[in-house]
Amino acid sequence: AFETTHAILKPERLSQVKIPILLLRAGNDTIVEKEGIFTAGHYFANVERILIADSKHQTYLDHDKALKPYVQKLIQFIRSI
Repeated sequence: AFETTHAILKPERLSQVKIPILLLRAGNDTIVEKEGIFTAGHYFANVERILIADSKHQTYLDHDKALKPYVQKLIQFIRSI
């Protein structure tokens, strides 16, 4: 799994992804490195980066203050494609 992840995350592979990408990052994530998720996003051709500041790792299971903006951004993104 680690080898596959490293292979997929190579910039030349990420830059081949042309579909719209919504990249959501939890502001209080203690599992995923804060910079890592957005760094990968720099290589996508069509990416929107969103920070949900009050959220933890699993935003979809979080409290209303984090969940509302998360769901709103998802709906907005889906409607835009």
